[in-house]
Amino acid sequence: EAEKVLSQSLQFAKEGDKALFVIHSLLGDIADRKQETDKAVKEYEAAKKACGQCNEAGQQIAFFNLGAAYATVGKKSEAMGQLQNFQKMICKGAAAQRYADQCTQAQQLATKLGGNLQ
Repeated sequence: EAEKVLSQSLQFAKEGDKALFVIHSLLGDIADRKQETDKAVKEYEAAKKACGQCNEAGQQIAFFNLGAAYATVGKKSEAMGQLQNFQKMICKGAAAQRYADQCTQAQQLATKLGGNLQ
């Protein structure tokens, strides 16, 4: 039901609307939970596009979400790029404690992909 409401809300949003980031992030999360990986990737890409530089509070999670989704579909270099951005913006800064689980997961994903986020 949440997915239906969120999908319907897209018709009311305009290009550049800040709400698009939240809507697409939630739709990506729903797709993730339903193991609809390709759909999750598309939604997370749309969320990242909606937040642009993703430098407002809470938007940096877009890098983690997209990196994790890319890792799931085997887009190694794209995944590493997104995860590295997340690592630099969040895990090495003041928000590291707030996002401790995602920072740990990002490093685990990078290791699984054969890389390192240092």
